[in-house]
Amino acid sequence: KSPQARTQSKRFEQWYAAPESEDQQQDAPAEIEVEDPKTALESLVLSTERSLDWPVVKLALANCSVTTMGRYAIETMVPILEISEVERVYNALEEVRLLQDQGVSLPVAKVHDIVALAGTAGKGDILDLDELKDCAYTLVAMQEISQLLSDRDDTATLSDIAQDIDLNPEIVRLFERSFDAAGQLSIRQYPQLDALRKEIIQIEASVTKTMDSIVKDSAYASSLQDKFYTIRENRFVLPVAVVNKNKVQGIVHGMSGTGSTVYIEPQQVIDMNNRLRLAQGELKAEEQRIRTSLSQKLGSQARQVRLATKAVVEIDCAGARERLA
Repeated sequence: KSPQARTQSKRFEQWYAAPESEDQQQDAPAEIEVEDPKTALESLVLSTERSLDWPVVKLALANCSVTTMGRYAIETMVPILEISEVERVYNALEEVRLLQDQGVSLPVAKVHDIVALAGTAGKGDILDLDELKDCAYTLVAMQEISQLLSDRDDTATLSDIAQDIDLNPEIVRLFERSFDAAGQLSIRQYPQLDALRKEIIQIEASVTKTMDSIVKDSAYASSLQDKFYTIRENRFVLPVAVVNKNKVQGIVHGMSGTGSTVYIEPQQVIDMNNRLRLAQGELKAEEQRIRTSLSQKLGSQARQVRLATKAVVEIDCAGARERLA
């Protein structure tokens, strides 16, 4: 500043500045707390979402989804900020509506969350039959979605999403053929199961016929505690009064809680029971072999299953938006 300007400034302070009190002269100025810009922005975003009823909109949209994975994705999603993403979502919605107008139904609702199961199988674990059955239905549904959206010119966005459904078709066909309409392992795919099942049925029929004749035989009437037979330790046995245990030839398989009854496998059915147990063991071993093979096949597709599930979730969200709209 020039000497003249400094003089004018000093005069202005002398004439117009309010005199400081002793407290003001002694006390240091208090520090002003400045809010963290990031925290302030987050608070503003939350306030804006509440003003727009965003939680209510998400709940309504989640109720329109058809998979558990899609519902979770909607419940945890945040508002879309990028214009390009908004356009992609809108295009997918319009394409879902177009498919509906054309009578094309995507089996999205048949897709279960098998990502964890595939990951477990990929680590060498063996899945049970119910888990493998769910995986079979899901793999087939995923493959059908991919096929319905492939080579279409009028569903560019959905077809682009479905590009991530890239499962091994041979493995999908194997799973599809492995289960029948009742959800049991298919005897067409595994004929050895049919032979073992028939053998078990035949042996059981022979055993029950023999046991029925023993129960009705007057020679055993006084020895039996009740006029029926039962199964103990997977063997057909007769309930015999403990005082008559020496009157029935066979193998003892335990006693009742009161000690008044012993369970005896009659001599006439021991051989049949042995053959039945062997056939049941062979059936169990064969099912274990099939489960092991299918689990290994699924485990080899763990990454593909994860990507395919993500694609299906995006398609489910598009369908939910269309239904809500």
